[in-house]
Amino acid sequence: MVYLKNTPLEECLDSYKKEFSKLIEIDKIEPEDSLGRVCADNVYATRSVPHYVSSAMDGYAVKAEETVGANVDKPVELKFDKQAVYVDTGDAVPDGFDAVIKIEDVNKLQDGIEIIGAAFKGQHIRPIGEDIVAHELLLPKGKTIEPMDVAVMVASGTKKVLVTSEIKVAIIPTGDEIVSHKNNPQIGEIVDSNSHLFAALLKKWGANPVVYPIVKDDFKALKETVKDAAAKCHMVLLNAGSSAGKDDYSSEVINTLGEVYYHGVAIKPGKPTILGKAFDKPIIGVPGYPVSGFIVMEKIIKEIYHSLMEITSVPSITLKARLTKPAVSDLKHKEFIRVKVGKVKGKVVATPLGRGSALMNTIVHGDGLLTVPSNSEGHRAGEDVEIELFKQLDLEKTIMAVGSHDLCLDLIAKGVTPKYSLNSAHVGSLGGIMAIKKGQAHMAGVHLLDPESGKYNIPYIKRYISDEKVYLLSLAKRTQGIMVQKGNPLNIKQIGDLTKISIANRQKGAGTRVLLDYLLYQNGISPKEISGYNKEYFTHLDVAAQVKSGRVQAGMGIYAASKAMEIDFVPVFEESYDLLITEEFYKSEGFKVLHSVITSTSFKQEVNKLGGYNLKDCGNIISIEGSKKK
Repeated sequence: MVYLKNTPLEECLDSYKKEFSKLIEIDKIEPEDSLGRVCADNVYATRSVPHYVSSAMDGYAVKAEETVGANVDKPVELKFDKQAVYVDTGDAVPDGFDAVIKIEDVNKLQDGIEIIGAAFKGQHIRPIGEDIVAHELLLPKGKTIEPMDVAVMVASGTKKVLVTSEIKVAIIPTGDEIVSHKNNPQIGEIVDSNSHLFAALLKKWGANPVVYPIVKDDFKALKETVKDAAAKCHMVLLNAGSSAGKDDYSSEVINTLGEVYYHGVAIKPGKPTILGKAFDKPIIGVPGYPVSGFIVMEKIIKEIYHSLMEITSVPSITLKARLTKPAVSDLKHKEFIRVKVGKVKGKVVATPLGRGSALMNTIVHGDGLLTVPSNSEGHRAGEDVEIELFKQLDLEKTIMAVGSHDLCLDLIAKGVTPKYSLNSAHVGSLGGIMAIKKGQAHMAGVHLLDPESGKYNIPYIKRYISDEKVYLLSLAKRTQGIMVQKGNPLNIKQIGDLTKISIANRQKGAGTRVLLDYLLYQNGISPKEISGYNKEYFTHLDVAAQVKSGRVQAGMGIYAASKAMEIDFVPVFEESYDLLITEEFYKSEGFKVLHSVITSTSFKQEVNKLGGYNLKDCGNIISIEGSKKK
């Protein structure tokens, strides 16, 4: 089986949504039970609010004309009952009275009050219908009912409200390799996290998800499960099995029970999506990779759900940002690229993250999506683009860190919360220095060894940043070495042993890559002699994971990463891992918070638990003056 088409997203949605216009029923419920439901018709007020003339203040109801001329030099006295009547906030104003004077503005006498200021007609009085007028529109059809909507309906006399029935959405996880999260997964088994992702999103939107047990790759079993789900639910989602592999039965099952409208949507990630129909219900095949599933849920399933429920879609939160590095795309797909967002030197910047369809962390730690339309090759670094945010961000309280990866950054992020949030993008030490130079980050983790001087970081900073003052904060001396499989079965002891095995390497510009190159040179070894030298990964944990999996036998990295992955470690070198700080950030409140975290006892205790760190200089700061500024 192959993809039937590579159809544009908008074309798929426009025609597919028209197939299901009369699927949802109407419920008539009381307002107090309507939170989160969707209005099936306009809701109108049956009475005004307030429904009588009332006082807006505690004080005295008076007749405005009887207060004319009152001042400090000539106070006016008003007698109780006939000229002044006490009222609390919300009390009805007696007939014939047309103003209220606050209680703190009167001098109470034995038989009346004394005032030193005139009142005007309507002062501190709420007329009938000041808030809501009877028969006015309260809520439009398609609005999702929120807490204040409930209060408005109750206050204005609504007894019943028409809402669309809750949609039941079946989620059917499929695949021989899929297991429950309650199991301890073995090699080759994948935990079913997608069902929980889909169910959580559906609940967030107001739907009622029904998660079915995992169905193995069996055509008959899958067909019977889909038939059962379609009989009980309004929509069916088949998770995985939407590609063109030999055991991918979703398309075949949908075709057998009904019709496949589209197989292959021109989006990335998410291309293998199937849009079908059976038993007059939407039957949709969602790709198995988590990020693909998330994008399909947000860009396709949500649109279909809103159409079924006749929900008025709320516009996404967007902002303009300047790209810190290129976002290249192909011409065939509408691509959704995850990004991190921050504000540096008054400009909003966005850094693209890894694009793998399986990289859930790019959603968890990302801030939003950059959409690259089809027939576009993408965007250049420095180009202003529109970002669709996952949530509202306080950019003034966001610290943007772009540079080398270290596990300590996660501890710093924890420490600055909730006063600030730390956004980290791992592009290597040299990439971090360039981000500082270009005004794209507040700080950068760096650990670059200069082969000529044998010094860390400062030679590179002076070489690349010549026109501004920056600061270098010492975070830690950390142990770099060779991460090897548990028990070190190949007896790897030194750099020269890497010529006998396969390794995972860090990306160009990473401090660990520079260190490896330096050590190879010192030992007279050419990179061409190292199998896997060009296998590049962006973090120490990525390399450690490759070693643990057995895909490679070793990789350079820090001790803390090997400890986290429960593999062995051969120490080779102690290096300086520092934070390069812009002058603007150094003078900010955010830096004060960050520095107080780094120098705290609790932070140092947590770092020491990671292992492989020496914190004797932690928190020390030096300034580096750009050569052109001197």
